Amino acid sequence: MSKYFVYLILFSFFQSCAQQTRLELLETEYIEPEVEGKVIDVEIWKGDILAITVDKKEDNRIGVINYRKILDQIRPGQYFKKVGNSNKCYVRNNDSILYFDIINLDLIPLNLKDSLKHYARWPEEKLYKSFKIDK
Repeated sequence: MSKYFVYLILFSFFQSCAQQTRLELLETEYIEPEVEGKVIDVEIWKGDILAITVDKKEDNRIGVINYRKILDQIRPGQYFKKVGNSNKCYVRNNDSILYFDIINLDLIPLNLKDSLKHYARWPEEKLYKSFKIDK
């Protein structure tokens, strides 16, 4: 057996495992955690991912995969909450609240999107909209 054939088999094996690995990564890093607190740092990463650091938890950093116009609205000083085991999160700033998904399903491959659809999301009438709140 030639070494190129072995490399081809190994490459094919790792490629077939990659989709499950990506799904597991999205679930464990984005969907499952519950994070809340005051935003102390934000950092935009390549691919429209925002890393948010909050001040109240030991595991205080989470990523958001969403459109840049949503990511640009999240700033230090705001209150951030990611609901555990869901795709729901929001930021509160003084007298308004913005609801959005931690992972915008339109920005990920279709096979991963279908696998993540069953997690709770905000209703369409709330999603990506800012609302005034009473103090």
